[in-house]
Amino acid sequence: MADRFRDGIGMDTEQENAPSEFLMDGGRQGRQVGGIIMSTARDSGSTPTTTLRAGLVMGRITITDLWKEYDDGDSDGTNVARAILVKDVNLLNNAGTAVNSDGPLHQGGYYDEDYLYGLDDNGEADLRTFHSSFKKDLLP
Repeated sequence: MADRFRDGIGMDTEQENAPSEFLMDGGRQGRQVGGIIMSTARDSGSTPTTTLRAGLVMGRITITDLWKEYDDGDSDGTNVARAILVKDVNLLNNAGTAVNSDGPLHQGGYYDEDYLYGLDDNGEADLRTFHSSFKKDLLP
């Protein structure tokens, strides 16, 4: 089933909405947005680390508006958790060089925190400011 979403520059884009384990309601709450992921983004739990897993908590670099893995200890804007990566993204091109890449992100939904990567207490608090809820909020 294809859904329409705003890609951030005023254009509607068709996007396949595949269910993800971390989306408790199949993505019906919140919104999916397009983003450009910086070539230096890394997923320390993945091999290779240049393949970012769906469910990775993401922050946005303030001066470039590029997305990168959330890092509470950083000060470039990625210290604020703002979205969740919807599908796996490989940052390597055919030549094996890391490049900035398109990536679908989800904001403001109901998430199963057991399937999110890189989430800590501060990141959870950040995501709540973007209208997110978590499984532990909904289940006894």
